[in-house]
Amino acid sequence: MTTSPPSNPPSLRPSGLFIKSAESEGSLCVTLSGNGDASAVQPLDEYLVHLHGQLAQRRASSVLIDVTQLVFMNSSCIKAFASWIHDVKVSARPYAIRLRLNPGLLWQKRTLKTLTRLAPSVVQLEEVSL
Repeated sequence: MTTSPPSNPPSLRPSGLFIKSAESEGSLCVTLSGNGDASAVQPLDEYLVHLHGQLAQRRASSVLIDVTQLVFMNSSCIKAFASWIHDVKVSARPYAIRLRLNPGLLWQKRTLKTLTRLAPSVVQLEEVSL
């Protein structure tokens, strides 16, 4: 595991999934790429818990999650996202979660649209042309 600056959650690479965080225009951008398979579930869940703590501490207004290069995410990884979204929704100071998706990967829109229903005031989808 490699470490980002202290203000950001660490970047990590569990087997086929790569997670990287970076500041962009004063906001945090988290990029997920590769495969969200069974080996990625626990590290992803731990990462999202850490990310939530960091964003709450910083009193962030939003976070961008870029999944345009994420080719697969199993149901357990989706559950980790659902748990994180729930935690944000019920927190004292919820922040916006912007999910940037790849319209060329059809599973992303179908699956991630479901996550918006958990907290429509928190989760937003953004499609980008690649």
